[in-house]
Amino acid sequence: MVFDNISTCVKMILGGNVKLIGDPDGLALLKKYKDEKAFYLKFLIKSAQTNFGNKVSFKENNQSYILEYKPLDKEFVVSKE
Repeated sequence: MVFDNISTCVKMILGGNVKLIGDPDGLALLKKYKDEKAFYLKFLIKSAQTNFGNKVSFKENNQSYILEYKPLDKEFVVSKE
Protein backbone atom coordinates (compact mmCIF):
# COMPACT_ATOMS: atom_id res chain seq x y z
CA MET A 1 0.00 0.00 0.00
CA VAL A 2 1.39 3.41 -0.98
CA PHE A 3 0.50 6.57 0.94
CA ASP A 4 0.69 10.15 -0.31
CA ASN A 5 2.04 11.54 2.95
CA ILE A 6 3.07 10.47 6.42
CA SER A 7 -0.09 11.79 8.12
CA THR A 8 -2.26 9.63 5.87
CA CYS A 9 -0.12 6.65 6.76
CA VAL A 10 -0.48 7.30 10.50
CA LYS A 11 -4.24 7.78 10.15
CA MET A 12 -4.55 4.49 8.29
CA ILE A 13 -2.54 2.61 10.92
CA LEU A 14 -4.44 4.12 13.84
CA GLY A 15 -7.84 4.41 12.22
CA GLY A 16 -8.54 7.93 13.40
CA ASN A 17 -7.77 11.59 13.25
CA VAL A 18 -4.26 12.23 14.64
CA LYS A 19 -1.61 14.93 14.31
CA LEU A 20 2.07 14.43 13.61
CA ILE A 21 4.23 17.39 14.66
CA GLY A 22 7.74 18.23 15.80
CA ASP A 23 11.31 18.31 14.57
CA PRO A 24 11.49 18.72 10.77
CA ASP A 25 14.46 16.35 10.42
CA GLY A 26 12.70 13.69 12.46
CA LEU A 27 9.54 14.07 10.42
CA ALA A 28 11.57 13.75 7.22
CA LEU A 29 13.11 10.55 8.57
CA LEU A 30 9.66 9.13 9.35
CA LYS A 31 8.59 10.03 5.81
CA LYS A 32 11.62 8.14 4.54
CA TYR A 33 10.58 5.16 6.66
CA LYS A 34 7.09 5.39 5.18
CA ASP A 35 8.55 5.01 1.71
CA GLU A 36 11.29 2.47 2.46
CA LYS A 37 10.44 0.72 5.75
CA ALA A 38 6.66 0.82 6.22
CA PHE A 39 6.67 -2.08 8.68
CA TYR A 40 9.27 -0.33 10.84
CA LEU A 41 7.17 2.85 10.85
CA LYS A 42 4.15 0.84 11.96
CA PHE A 43 6.28 -0.74 14.69
CA LEU A 44 7.40 2.70 15.94
CA ILE A 45 3.84 4.02 16.01
CA LYS A 46 2.44 1.02 17.86
CA SER A 47 5.38 1.01 20.28
CA ALA A 48 4.87 4.68 21.10
CA GLN A 49 1.21 3.96 21.84
CA THR A 50 1.82 0.97 24.08
CA ASN A 51 5.15 1.64 25.84
CA PHE A 52 5.19 2.96 29.37
CA GLY A 53 5.48 6.72 29.01
CA ASN A 54 4.19 6.57 25.42
CA LYS A 55 7.67 7.14 23.95
CA VAL A 56 9.94 5.27 21.58
CA SER A 57 13.33 6.27 20.26
CA PHE A 58 14.77 5.74 16.80
CA LYS A 59 18.13 6.62 15.33
CA GLU A 60 19.81 7.26 12.01
CA ASN A 61 23.21 8.74 11.10
CA ASN A 62 24.20 9.12 14.77
CA GLN A 63 21.16 11.32 15.49
CA SER A 64 18.57 10.02 17.93
CA TYR A 65 14.92 11.03 17.92
CA ILE A 66 11.99 10.39 20.22
CA LEU A 67 8.48 9.71 18.96
CA GLU A 68 6.03 10.52 21.75
CA TYR A 69 2.32 9.77 21.64
CA LYS A 70 0.00 12.13 23.50
CA PRO A 71 -3.31 10.24 23.75
CA LEU A 72 -5.36 13.12 25.16
CA ASP A 73 -4.42 15.35 22.22
CA LYS A 74 -4.30 12.46 19.71
CA GLU A 75 -0.94 13.61 18.41
CA PHE A 76 2.55 12.27 17.87
CA VAL A 77 5.46 14.58 18.62
CA VAL A 78 8.92 14.00 17.15
CA SER A 79 11.88 15.55 18.97
CA LYS A 80 15.65 15.20 18.99
CA GLU A 81 17.10 13.23 21.85
